[in-house]
Amino acid sequence: VGGTVVYTDGATTNPQRLDEHAWDHTGGTRSSFIAQPAYQNGITALQANVCATAPNGDPYPPGTLCRGTSDVAALSGDGTIVVNHKVGEVQANGYDMVDYDPAAGSYADHFSEGGTSLASPLWTGMWARVSAASRTPLGRANDVLYRVAGSSAGATAFHDIIEGANPLPATPGWDFPTGLGSPDLTSLIK
Repeated sequence: VGGTVVYTDGATTNPQRLDEHAWDHTGGTRSSFIAQPAYQNGITALQANVCATAPNGDPYPPGTLCRGTSDVAALSGDGTIVVNHKVGEVQANGYDMVDYDPAAGSYADHFSEGGTSLASPLWTGMWARVSAASRTPLGRANDVLYRVAGSSAGATAFHDIIEGANPLPATPGWDFPTGLGSPDLTSLIK
């Protein structure tokens, strides 16, 4: 799961997405050792991604293509810390996290956190919602997500992230930092 940074108009009711771009600290690259799974067949960006060897060092057949590591993306927050030395303030744009102090029986210490360590559990929760809405078992997530992305529903089920880099650029269609993009969960469920 790649990470994105999302900016909205700030409305408290029905906020509108203004911009979403690949988080500059996200992962997502070419694997050199894991063969391309069937669901990634035909992805243009991976056509020149020939594997070096299998993970155990054994050679693959010549020309074996390797996988791209980001399949999808989700909001990671912007984990960049900004220190305003003039007023002694530290600011971060990420998820608002809170520590629970069991000894005191209360919450303490708000702090900001972000990254793909949070984007991945978001996708797990979203996939649980998609699965729960299905009348039949969906099977492995990647098989379903790539099939939806390749269909006419793909244009509304995913936000195609075309800005930002990790340093590999986000581009139209599948790309290394954000994979298929971030979900429009309502459309993906439909």
